[in-house]
Amino acid sequence: MKPLEKAVEIIAGGNKKKFSEIVSQISDKPLSQQLVDRWFNKTNCVCSPVFAPYIESLTNGEVTKEMLRPDIFFEIPKGEAA
Repeated sequence: MKPLEKAVEIIAGGNKKKFSEIVSQISDKPLSQQLVDRWFNKTNCVCSPVFAPYIESLTNGEVTKEMLRPDIFFEIPKGEAA
């Protein structure tokens, strides 16, 4: 299961419409079901980086922003300078 799929399952029981409504509420940014569908169908389950931190928060860290967008968010290994 891809991270976005897992997030939708955790947050909204797999319901993309409910997921979009919940994420919109917490982020105070509009997120339509159509955009969520696009993430699944056109971008191979890659969400917008704008929403990744909110999704991480809603999943209580089970799905991290690094998992959702490793191309943008990444952890620096301990002991390495930033």
